[in-house]
Amino acid sequence: ARTVTLVGEAKWTPSKNGGRLLRDLERKAAESGLPLAGNLVYALCAREEITHLPADRDDIIVITAADIFP
Repeated sequence: ARTVTLVGEAKWTPSKNGGRLLRDLERKAAESGLPLAGNLVYALCAREEITHLPADRDDIIVITAADIFP
């Protein structure tokens, strides 16, 4: 059986509100009907920066274009 361990979304806007993006991803994952791992990781991607991230979360990976295209 397969279990979802990572969910993410990439936006090509220069800056993205990470708090809002995270809430959307949490909702989409819950509504997907797929089996989710207990330690689900969220990948948040934007061209230049992700803002408004919760400080107390260790389940978030932030990726920017600079990480992909050095």
